[in-house]
Amino acid sequence: MEDVLKQVDKIVIWYNENYASATIEQLHNSKSKLITLCYYLAEHLSKLKLDYNSSRFVKKIEFTRKKNELINIGKKIGEAEGLADEHTSEYYEKELSNESVAYRLELLLKQSNLIVRDMEQRISTLKLEYDNSKKQ
Repeated sequence: MEDVLKQVDKIVIWYNENYASATIEQLHNSKSKLITLCYYLAEHLSKLKLDYNSSRFVKKIEFTRKKNELINIGKKIGEAEGLADEHTSEYYEKELSNESVAYRLELLLKQSNLIVRDMEQRISTLKLEYDNSKKQ
């Protein structure tokens, strides 16, 4: 995944530095590559969201299981919830870790798609300018 992110970063840096002077062919090539990389990002994101949802579900089950176990041995509900929170802190950390990675990737994917749209607009503008220059 890091390789895909590096490739996306490389295209974004190139585009940022060359958007004004890039040819239609360069823009098409970069756009096509970025779209393909976005597919891989989306595929990885779906797996991350599955991991996040799974870790969240496991945390909830473990919390409820521990809370009920403590209540059954005579602990008060508030005390049982506090102890269950302590017991499930590792699950909570895993859930947060999965969530943060998924959100980061989701933001990168959205921004990459915005760059693809900008490339498409730039290509259209360059084509229009080219067509207008041929007519004159």
